Amino acid sequence: MQIEVAMQNSALSVSLAMKHFTPQAAVAGAVFSIIHNFTGSIFAGICRKHDDKEKLEQA
Repeated sequence: MQIEVAMQNSALSVSLAMKHFTPQAAVAGAVFSIIHNFTGSIFAGICRKHDDKEKLEQA
């Protein structure tokens, strides 16, 4: 749930920056979105491997 909220916040920051400031102000939110996608995927992969190891140990 936290990941989804963070993605919505980054989209909100980009849209607000584009409406009320210069387009350059939206860069921070856009960069965060890209970084968030990569780090979120890496984290999900780590969690999946960790869960698989626990299942093997319990079997």
